[in-house]
Amino acid sequence: MSSTLTFESVYLEVTAAYEFAVADIQFALAAGESLCIELDESHACPPLADAALGLLPLARGEVRFEGRTWEAASADELAIARSRIRRIFEDREWVSNLDLDENITLAERHHTNRPVEEIVLEATEWGKCFKWQALPTQRPTWVSRHDRMIGQWVRALLGQPALLLLERPSHDVDAGLVDAFVQAVETKRKSGAAIVWLTSDTRLLSDKRVTSGHRARILEGKWEVQS
Repeated sequence: MSSTLTFESVYLEVTAAYEFAVADIQFALAAGESLCIELDESHACPPLADAALGLLPLARGEVRFEGRTWEAASADELAIARSRIRRIFEDREWVSNLDLDENITLAERHHTNRPVEEIVLEATEWGKCFKWQALPTQRPTWVSRHDRMIGQWVRALLGQPALLLLERPSHDVDAGLVDAFVQAVETKRKSGAAIVWLTSDTRLLSDKRVTSGHRARILEGKWEVQS
């Protein structure tokens, strides 16, 4: 089975947001597989998602998405490949001069030929799973942190992504909604998406739907594969 996302002996350097280097990150995820990475709660997310998207120059090692390195792709190929990946950000969530509903549907509107009405309807239906009656139409700064995270959930679930990169997706949200989100991600996994969870949330780390695939942890810069 070919891999959707492969890290081969990847070394992540210290960044402004993350104070530890991480060496020898190694895994391969096929379509429909998941990887749960436990993080140290007292530190920011390491830049693993940036590396997965080819946004971070690597000191050592190689990252491949659907069998190709990012360096081997043309500009058009990069855009097409990244359009198949959805990410929940620990920070840098939104385009500030677009309303939240426009932000949520932006990638799907830009990268597909689907009718806008169809995209908005799908987004609205996902929102209803998380107790939204309609998509928020205010600028992101006027929307609560809770609803901004729900917005990230909805944006990540739209369409048919090949890969979901989920950076602390349960932060700032009502605990009662987390189960619905995990179930929604399971729906995407069962339809063929590869999933990477990055979390320090004990609720997620004790949920078999999250942890039944591959497992690892990054604590103070040390990468450890878990059985």
